[in-house]
Amino acid sequence: MDIRNYETKVLQEEQVGSAINGTGLKGYLHGYSYERLVNALGEPTYTTASGDDKVQKEWVLRFERDGRYVYATLYDWKTYDAYHTCHILRTWNIGGRDSMTASLVKEYVDMKLQDHE
Repeated sequence: MDIRNYETKVLQEEQVGSAINGTGLKGYLHGYSYERLVNALGEPTYTTASGDDKVQKEWVLRFERDGRYVYATLYDWKTYDAYHTCHILRTWNIGGRDSMTASLVKEYVDMKLQDHE
């Protein structure tokens, strides 16, 4: 799979709608600080904590190829603390519906970081 074959967008909160309903854990992104992710992806889609405080920061990504969309979420899980998420956390959850979701997210983040270096 080549991430360059996909048109990828980090969605804004008002663009998400029901796109991520029914997504679940598909993998992990290890070794990345919040700052590096912001450098690669921009500000998160959701910058305030979820109602139950289980998620502090979350990006929603949409990958498109040949008219088919794959949605992914990249988020902290149960840190219950924005400081920890933004300054200490190095393992992020990847959510989605598709088995290729984790690979797409990892390749995209790595590509964007290379573009910024």
